[in-house]
Amino acid sequence: MVEVINSYKVENFHFNELTQAEKYEELVNKYDFTPEQKEKIYEGLKDNVNVDWYAKPEFDSIQMYWIYKGLKNNNPFVKFYANPKYNSIQMQRFYYNDSVDFEFRMFKKSLMKFNEIQQQYLNKIQQQYSIKNEKKVRF
Repeated sequence: MVEVINSYKVENFHFNELTQAEKYEELVNKYDFTPEQKEKIYEGLKDNVNVDWYAKPEFDSIQMYWIYKGLKNNNPFVKFYANPKYNSIQMQRFYYNDSVDFEFRMFKKSLMKFNEIQQQYLNKIQQQYSIKNEKKVRF
């Protein structure tokens, strides 16, 4: 069986989807990325990660890696550390939830509080739903 596979090439990178190739081309034409940075952008596009978070010249390739990894693995802390003020070592520590940074601890605390409030709300809804169902069964 012969199978036709479309592939789009930009520089030395091959993309399966035209939109990925166009996005890559747009970014590399807009900024002067190093080959290592271009590789991280390519990896993110291939994995359908939102590269807009890190496809910026102010991030070096290692910072890009930690942001890419956080986005790919749905790390809740990536929203905090996707900031050029943090170096790659700090980003790695944030990724592994191993930082003593004051701002990070405050972010983590607010995230935990939000999750706690969200869980309380869900429990209340579930409780109200079960009470309504009990009343229906009794009648």
